[in-house]
Amino acid sequence: MLLSLRNFIFETCTDGSAVCSAILMRFKTSRHIKSITLIHVFLLLLLTGSPVLAQKKPPQAPLDPSQLRTRTVIRREAATLGYGGTVTLVGAPAGTISIEGWARSEVELTAEIELRGVTEEDIDRLALVNGFVFKQGSNHIRILSVGTHDKTYMRRIAKAFPKNLLGLPWKIDYRLRVPEMVDLEITAGRGPITLKGVEGSLALTATESDAQLTLSAGVVNATIGSGKLQVKITMRSWRGSGA
Repeated sequence: MLLSLRNFIFETCTDGSAVCSAILMRFKTSRHIKSITLIHVFLLLLLTGSPVLAQKKPPQAPLDPSQLRTRTVIRREAATLGYGGTVTLVGAPAGTISIEGWARSEVELTAEIELRGVTEEDIDRLALVNGFVFKQGSNHIRILSVGTHDKTYMRRIAKAFPKNLLGLPWKIDYRLRVPEMVDLEITAGRGPITLKGVEGSLALTATESDAQLTLSAGVVNATIGSGKLQVKITMRSWRGSGA
């Protein structure tokens, strides 16, 4: 066995590293042969990149989007919201947002959630975590998208979620009707945004969007990372402190 071990080390240890040199010196001195241990051999394999330890898994081929199954789920919510209330919307990583003011003290939401996966079982798993939370508070309604894009959320509710499903595409298209006099706080990902008929304050942030805002009053603060922002003023005189 010592002879086989000697031959293996002499064939493998060819890079002149400090560890290799130390192990070779022990073999060259007969009185140290018995002191060669498995730890020495392991270090040798590790440092020389031996195929025994350096076997790599073959890279996975990227998924073809055309081969993914698609499922669309429609969800509706409604709640009362008084004059001067606030609506907060945190959008999904992708999807459209359409908001229209109307003469009711009510928020009406229709959301189309599109999930994509290789199998129906994958989509079933994704449907358990991808979606939104609808929260009604004191004159404040919050619509918060949740899903695989949110690491904190996933650690809290789905620690053992399959990693191969985390990067699959999904989106939510939001359509909202809100009272005309309401404040809006919108945080969006990628996708078009349209807004009209709302006269409260507006705070809009989007990663990538072609946004069209039809306004007549209020305070507007809009920031878009990339894309276009078109603003149309419907009144000759602006009612509000600025835009």
